[in-house]
Amino acid sequence: MENAEAEYFQCQACGKRFRWKNELAGRQVRCPCGQVMQCPKNPPSADATYDIALDPPRAGKSDRPAAAESTPALPTLSYQTPRTAAPGGPDRGVDPELLKKQYAPLWLLGGGILIEVISEYWQHPHNLQAAIIHIGIGIVGGTIVMLAGVLLAAKIRKIDIGSFWSAALRLAAIGVAPIAVTDLLWPLRYVMCLGGLLILGVQFVLYFALLGALFDLDQSDTWYCVLVIFLVYLGVYFLLLWVGTR
Repeated sequence: MENAEAEYFQCQACGKRFRWKNELAGRQVRCPCGQVMQCPKNPPSADATYDIALDPPRAGKSDRPAAAESTPALPTLSYQTPRTAAPGGPDRGVDPELLKKQYAPLWLLGGGILIEVISEYWQHPHNLQAAIIHIGIGIVGGTIVMLAGVLLAAKIRKIDIGSFWSAALRLAAIGVAPIAVTDLLWPLRYVMCLGGLLILGVQFVLYFALLGALFDLDQSDTWYCVLVIFLVYLGVYFLLLWVGTR
């Protein structure tokens, strides 16, 4: 079993932590993020998380001084998935990408659904089952429409949105969270002038901000995705209207 008291050191640029090894003591190493740093000469504080892998010698310009051109290239620290910490052990930290693409959407989706159910129960306490079914259909239908719009926009603008199911999860959260927040603000429409318009503005700002943040979009790409999603919604609306009149 791996020694839980093994030493580690940390990249000051990105915060990733790496196992300290005696053969690298005092040597320059390279983090996968590109940061060049010096491995401590003596073992630092204990907390083993990641191993180190040496890169093969590289041809061309080296980060070492000219006198050391013939020596192997800087060792590159190999980032690995953090191992599960033992009970009471040190905190391993959270991968920012995992937080953005999985944890944050799950929290937003779960919290939004809970608020929606409570809101529906408050308005229709005797028909909760129908309200939950209505919420579920709205989430699934809205996610499908938004996913179609985002996939279309991503193909046209060459935007990397990650895996299909990860994108679907994030879009479900984006579809639910702003509506849940506006449900909490709904009493404002009765106590202030233009309260309903203010609530719609808050909903759009949250929708826009979450879309840009969860998909790493700049402002231009976010506006483009919002426009394409709106056009897809419009197309679906007129399609359903046409089907209903037949």
